[in-house]
Amino acid sequence: MSDIEDRANDARRLGLMIVESRSGQALAGAIPHLREAADLFAREARDLRRAECLIDLARVHLRLGQAADAGSALGADGQPWDPSPFWEETLRLFGAHDQAVRERLVTRVRSADPLPLVIGLHGAGWTAAQDYHRGLPDLKVGYHRGWYGLAATYNVIIVLPHGHHRREETMSFAAPEQITDIAHLPHTLQARGYRVDNTRVYACGLSMGGQEALMAAGRHPDVFAAAVAFNPVVDLATLQRDIQAIDRIRGTDAAARIANEVGGLPDQVPGAYEERSPLSVVEGLAGVPTMICWSDRDFIVPRQVSHHSYRLYLQVKALSAIAPICEYNHTCSHGVMDFTQEVCWQLHEWSDYELALHWLLIHCRVPAVTG
Repeated sequence: MSDIEDRANDARRLGLMIVESRSGQALAGAIPHLREAADLFAREARDLRRAECLIDLARVHLRLGQAADAGSALGADGQPWDPSPFWEETLRLFGAHDQAVRERLVTRVRSADPLPLVIGLHGAGWTAAQDYHRGLPDLKVGYHRGWYGLAATYNVIIVLPHGHHRREETMSFAAPEQITDIAHLPHTLQARGYRVDNTRVYACGLSMGGQEALMAAGRHPDVFAAAVAFNPVVDLATLQRDIQAIDRIRGTDAAARIANEVGGLPDQVPGAYEERSPLSVVEGLAGVPTMICWSDRDFIVPRQVSHHSYRLYLQVKALSAIAPICEYNHTCSHGVMDFTQEVCWQLHEWSDYELALHWLLIHCRVPAVTG
């Protein structure tokens, strides 16, 4: 990466920080930084990155009520801006499990060649759109970057399933039907005209999404080239018990909703909890490159060492010492010294999908040799 591109990335990052942290007329402070980023990317012939900056700039102008300036931003060089290299769309596709119509948010770039496919899986209670656009409105700035713009930057297709739940919308918690749909998505997208590189299909998610990424890769190692999980649920029965105390603190009803989704409490339907827990697919995960990022201070999914991420890592390594799995406790990566309840909550919400993409895209699945 050149010095000019580094400067462009820094300028855009500063502009987006202003957008995230300010409101009203103060948003105007982001404009010169986004313009600078777009100009620098143009000098490096990074057309897609420049287009991202122009979209960011237009959105700032629109929030300021400057419709004409927004239009100028999208044609900043005096030429009509062509958005065709990348776009977002919501598809209504048939689920592989029951053929019911389900929505998928897809971001793709225009390419004549097959592209890597990244399946992004959202956290419990979130929508796919919220996961795409930096999470819930009250998240700490910078703790969840989202997927926005990454398809164009890394020349990939990103698809975010809205979730195949049984009873609780946005809380699928690795329902078997959801995992079947996730594994079938490459075929489903190809049937709709998307050019997918079947050797480069990846799963990635935060919290419940991390649980589903691990389940999909472990249950279908013949589909996925690699997987990344941020602060995942690994032992669903343990989470169901632990989260009752969290519900009392937060005033939520997550424990009841998990029980409703799964079909009862862990003591009532232990098998149903086990089939949704990545601990049940250790053998499959041992053959899929996997990265798990977790925190020992996680407030939402506690006991990451004894019951969740680190436990899963140890079980995979016990099965195969050379299994391609790695783990990282990110607690000390944020410059935090005072681990208040709020901070420990925010540590659970941390994810860096761009970091995940850097790691995922170095992996390629070798198709099995037949005959």
